[in-house]
Amino acid sequence: MYFKLPTQNAPKFIKGSLEFDVKKFTQFMNDHQNVGGFIKVDLKEAKSGKGYAELNTWKPTDKNFKQPEYKTKVEDTTAVDPDTGIDLNDNPPF
Repeated sequence: MYFKLPTQNAPKFIKGSLEFDVKKFTQFMNDHQNVGGFIKVDLKEAKSGKGYAELNTWKPTDKNFKQPEYKTKVEDTTAVDPDTGIDLNDNPPF
């Protein structure tokens, strides 16, 4: 997986782009998924100014910590593609 920061000419709503080698990333996800079947990836900016992605391996040390539940679909949020007017909550592009 590769994370690239947006170019100078990109619209403000573009925060970066992700590129995946599907075969390698599928294996990576299978190898690193947590008990719930998720992986967490942090998108970062290096001191050099380049963007990169890093697997988030943080685990709570507090035995009373309860992992938040994740939903597969964002609710009560409007996400409209500014070019097409499509509600991305109803029709995600992936």
